[in-house]
Amino acid sequence: MPLHVTFLDGPNANQSLQFTDDIEQIQLGRDPERCQVVFPPDLTMVGREHCTITRSSGRYFLEMGSDRAVQLNGTLVEGGCILPLESELQIGPKGPKLAVSWEKNAGLAATTPQEIDPEEIARRASRPAREAQLDAQASTAKRNTLGGLVALLFVVAAVFLILQTQVDVVTKQVAGVDRLEQKYAQLAANSGNDALQAALQQAANSTYLVIYQKSDGSELGFGTAWVVAPGTLATNAHVAERFNEIGSKARMLLRSASREGSDPVNINVAGIEVHPGYGEFADLWRGYVPVRFNAVKDMERVRSAGSGCDVALLTIAAGDHEQLAPPLKLAGPEVHDALSAGEPVGYVGYPMENMAVEGVNLQRPTPQMQFGRLTAITTDFNTSEDEQSPGSLNTLLQHSLPATGGASGSPLINSRGEVVGVLSAVNFAMLGDRRIPTGVGVNFAQRSNLVGELLEDDERTHAIRSSFWNDEIKQLYVSGKVEEKDVDLEALVAGWESQISIDFGGQNFIESRSISDGVFDADSLNAGSLVLVAGDTLGMEMFAKELEIELAAKGEYLLAAEADGPVIFEFEGTNGVVIKEFIEIRPGLKAISISSDAAATLRGRILLGTDAQEMRYTLREANAKPITAEIVLKQVKTEWLEGLERRDGTTLEAVEVGRWNGSIDAKHDTLRVHAATQALNLQEAGPYLITAISEDHKPLDMRLVQTGADDQKVVAEDDAEDWYPCIAFDSSGSTNLKAELFAPEAGTSYRIWLFRTKPETN
Repeated sequence: MPLHVTFLDGPNANQSLQFTDDIEQIQLGRDPERCQVVFPPDLTMVGREHCTITRSSGRYFLEMGSDRAVQLNGTLVEGGCILPLESELQIGPKGPKLAVSWEKNAGLAATTPQEIDPEEIARRASRPAREAQLDAQASTAKRNTLGGLVALLFVVAAVFLILQTQVDVVTKQVAGVDRLEQKYAQLAANSGNDALQAALQQAANSTYLVIYQKSDGSELGFGTAWVVAPGTLATNAHVAERFNEIGSKARMLLRSASREGSDPVNINVAGIEVHPGYGEFADLWRGYVPVRFNAVKDMERVRSAGSGCDVALLTIAAGDHEQLAPPLKLAGPEVHDALSAGEPVGYVGYPMENMAVEGVNLQRPTPQMQFGRLTAITTDFNTSEDEQSPGSLNTLLQHSLPATGGASGSPLINSRGEVVGVLSAVNFAMLGDRRIPTGVGVNFAQRSNLVGELLEDDERTHAIRSSFWNDEIKQLYVSGKVEEKDVDLEALVAGWESQISIDFGGQNFIESRSISDGVFDADSLNAGSLVLVAGDTLGMEMFAKELEIELAAKGEYLLAAEADGPVIFEFEGTNGVVIKEFIEIRPGLKAISISSDAAATLRGRILLGTDAQEMRYTLREANAKPITAEIVLKQVKTEWLEGLERRDGTTLEAVEVGRWNGSIDAKHDTLRVHAATQALNLQEAGPYLITAISEDHKPLDMRLVQTGADDQKVVAEDDAEDWYPCIAFDSSGSTNLKAELFAPEAGTSYRIWLFRTKPETN
């Protein structure tokens, strides 16, 4: 299957190149010694080695660094995207264009159908286990096990980083797409749209509060559902799955809104049907983690756009059908095909988490209405794909509607009263163990055609989506953006440190030190380091490692063990030592979280199966340090240098080439925000890092702008919800840039550092 490349403009216009299918990689750039598709040296919008076309599994893929701009058929793309049979590439911003085409081997007959039904294909493409959901909407209480946190921290982290295109975790490149313009433009809520307001008011009659009711009559509201068909309501999968967790001592019920003094109607949920893609998407990510984490940016809890296909149906008993309000109308294919960013939408539902007076009166609930706009329509990987039917791949609606826990499952409605989405996830900041919706941010909804797939038992469309998911994750793995790895002992410790940071209020940097640790192989076990005992819990012979460890002071501790066989802890809380929770990641990786009120002695033992070859354990003490500018700066530089060393294979040092400080007082010319600028005059080529820190920990954003040309161009930005933006970038030579700082609040003080690299000296 040869690949053809034709120059469409420039001095090489109409020149064609052909590459046979025995060539696995084709480099595009200005370096004639390394590239097979070579551009003139004066086309500086093209990198020396700008991007690569890679052949794998009978297809061609486009790979490039996060700071390289490539447009495919007019759309900015990321590395790992599949090349269609025919496409047009534009290399660099306003750069040269290429026509690229490839063909399958025509000499081979078409593949014979494999006689595997769609259900079997879907089963093979997924794994049976299911991942716990990040958003527990029922309450703000902490999770029962840290094991769930660790699994989420290291599994959902991968989803989060990909959704945010955070492959290079220090760098947040935008390649000409300025998210800050969107962020501070503050698309106004269209409360003046009479048609949308009327549609939401009408939809409120068909929208119900989802309630968890215990046998003693106590209640907890935790979601929203809406009538989609006779006897059937739609909501999120992460809301519906609670039905299977309730048991016989409680029930899930639906409560209508209270209107004009009338009593609300209660209806029991009789059953659920969850979209098959919900568990499948989580399972595809199980075992994958990012190649590296940003040690500073990951101090807060990992946030995610949620799971794929997060929709489900709730069914009620036939005798209750007449009590339901009329169904809402699902948007049809033509409506989904016309959806675009900027379109006014609204939702009606029951947000309640962290709201005044609990947000909703459970006995007489009143639904809330919110207005906003769609901000993007993407896949679950934050890409926009060509698709034959709308919503088969691009199922994630990003929008500006404010929401919080309890609104999950709310219908997202257009001005014609059609449901275009199901609200599913919210961007949160963490304050201790409480989730606080961010004041400025993008929230998420699932496209409503996913609900239609459940109603119509449409397996064919999801089979296409499932294949796409598999290809995307496989290419992320092949390209080195994620690695396949089980959670190990170090990951467990890191997750515990992250949780302790949250417990301390999120304003502390948590490090832990080892108090006691050890590694034992089979020879040492048999030599008597462990005593053979009867493992009455598992009904097998086990070795036991006796421990008696002095805890020197009040604090938080973690005892963790990892082995290639089952591990069991036998410890009791005594003398001021409290066992907070037992953690199980898998049978061979377990831990206990410990709190001590004063100096004490920890006594107990670790049991290990006799068929194991090795076991290691560690007891660690948490040390909290306030997050300072110096800690932030050190962590950011470390991550930057480590990333460059992995990329270039050279050990480097950071050299400070500039430092500034000031206060952000003036209003920006066009954006509704206060801003300040700092000129950056770069004298030489090479990698650079610029970091800005708010002295008083106030929100701060930064973007990098190229100056000196006829028009200024945004080349990179960091708009994360924090107070320490940082941007890593490569300069091709002497150039003039300016850093623009943005703060919602006037008087925000800041410091800026600019670094470049040099080879490390001994």
